Amino acid sequence: MTGYERWKNRLKHGYGIRAHPHPLYGRWMAMLSRCYNPNSISYRFYGAKDVTVCERWRKSFPSFLADVGEPPGPGYTLDRIDPNGNYEPSNFKWATWTEQGRSRRFHKLSLEKARAIRALSAKGMPCREIADLFDISKSMVREVVHNRQWKES
Repeated sequence: MTGYERWKNRLKHGYGIRAHPHPLYGRWMAMLSRCYNPNSISYRFYGAKDVTVCERWRKSFPSFLADVGEPPGPGYTLDRIDPNGNYEPSNFKWATWTEQGRSRRFHKLSLEKARAIRALSAKGMPCREIADLFDISKSMVREVVHNRQWKES
């Protein structure tokens, strides 16, 4: 989506930066970006893995807002029930940061995989390659390599 199309959508929907922003508008835009913008930092975890947004939500912020409603309280985030599924009404829930943290990719690492990451790093493999190999972020690779996550006893 080009900058012009985003601007046009803001006017069409009546939400956005200049037109009475709704607190969820930014979250909606971020969801679209991680699924459809290859330049997004999170794209490789969403769009590159064929995670999409249902057509109703993709085309209309008001439809998205009508389906998800307001968060139940402060600190709630958009979450997918099935982390491998798409963004759609049947696969949506509000979750706290704690709940989201439990389902993050790096929590799926075992101590065995952490040891393998450390071994590959010791052999000189770049963080980016290790991250791609284990489907985790570069920062998580650094956390494991420097023994801040999955510490050796």
